[in-house]
Amino acid sequence: MKKSVLVNTILAALLGLACLITVLVKVFSPAAVLPKLDVAMLAFFSLAALAVAAHETGHAIQHNEAYLPLSLRSLMAPVAQIASNVAIPLFILGLFFSYTLTQVGIYMFAAVVLFQLVTLPVEFNASSRAMAALEKYGFITAEEYPGTKSVLSAAALTYVAAVMTSILTLMRLLIISGAGRRRD
Repeated sequence: MKKSVLVNTILAALLGLACLITVLVKVFSPAAVLPKLDVAMLAFFSLAALAVAAHETGHAIQHNEAYLPLSLRSLMAPVAQIASNVAIPLFILGLFFSYTLTQVGIYMFAAVVLFQLVTLPVEFNASSRAMAALEKYGFITAEEYPGTKSVLSAAALTYVAAVMTSILTLMRLLIISGAGRRRD
């Protein structure tokens, strides 16, 4: 079997699904109920590519099992997307024109932070499912386990860093809005 076909084999073994091969995308698409994987990632076999494919498959399994945090994240996604685009501009406009706009910007940014917090268990669970499946179906050896786990842990920690950055930004917005309010 070609190593580049291995990812589809994983998906078939875990879900009975094929993945959508796209360009420059490594995400799970709830609308398509299939993982989308970068064709360049599949061209060269590596533990990292295998781990990412299994992780995205973990999201598909979550979807199939109606995993509550994923369902909640999916419900919140449209609001979070809008909020992430308008929160800071509203906040800045509010500093010049209206304290109410500043507050709306803060609430919008808080919605983004909440979305990111809900995303954490979704991502950690998908990685956990990926590791279990890779081991169960013999896609990795005992020697490859630590390296694969490291790749998935590093990927999950990027979400932790994003949440921490957003929380600090939210705190900064609150401090700035409080300082601006005292001058009113």
